[in-house]
Amino acid sequence: MKKYDYFLFDLDGTLLETEELILECFKHSLKLVYNLKVPDEKLVNKIGLPLKDQVKLICLENQLREIPFAEFQAIHMNHQLKIWRKFIKLFPQVRETLTQLQEKNKKLAIVTSRKMPTTELYLKHTKIFDFFPVIITPEKTTQHKPKAEPALKAMEEMKAKKARTLFIGDSIYDMQCAKESGIDSYLIRWNESWNDHKKVIYPTNYQEKNLTKVLQFI
Repeated sequence: MKKYDYFLFDLDGTLLETEELILECFKHSLKLVYNLKVPDEKLVNKIGLPLKDQVKLICLENQLREIPFAEFQAIHMNHQLKIWRKFIKLFPQVRETLTQLQEKNKKLAIVTSRKMPTTELYLKHTKIFDFFPVIITPEKTTQHKPKAEPALKAMEEMKAKKARTLFIGDSIYDMQCAKESGIDSYLIRWNESWNDHKKVIYPTNYQEKNLTKVLQFI
C-alpha cells in the first residue's frame, strides 16, 4: 500500500456537508435575479468550480445575459450568510480522521473554490480550522480548479513532494486538478446516488464511500 505524507482536502462536499446550502442559495439568487428555476442536478454538477464560473455556465446553458458578477455574488453570499447555520456540518468521522493524520505528523491543506471569508468561518464553526496551516482559496491563485495551480500552490507552501501527496475530493474538478498537478487522488463518494446519476468517469487513483479509508495510506 502506497504511503503519503501530504494530504490536500477539498472543502465543500468532502469535509463539509454544504450541498443543500449551495442549492438553496442558487435557487434564491437565480429566482431573484433571473426569475429562473434550474433543476438540482443542473446545479449540483457545477459544485466544485468557483462561483463566477458556475454563474457563467448557468447563464450560457439558459441563454441568459449575465449581470455584473459582483452584483450576483452579493445577492448569493448575503443570502448564504443569513442561512448557513441551519446547514453546515461535518461529514461522519471527519474530525477523527484529521486527528489521526495529525497525530502521525502528516501535513494537511485545504484546496477549495470557496473564498477565504466563508472558508475560514465554516472551518472555525466546525472546529477543524487548526488542522490546516495551509489554505488555498481562489484569492491565492490566478487559475482555479480544474487547473493545476491551486494544488501546486498548496504543495509549494507545504514544501511537499508530488510522489508523497494525495488530493482528496468529491468532484470531477478535484480529480482533474490532481491529475494536472501530477499527484494521486482519492475520490470520496459520500452521495453514491449523485455520483451514479452523473455517470462521470473520474480520473482518480482511489474511490471510497467514506473518509476513514484514507488512513490506510499513513
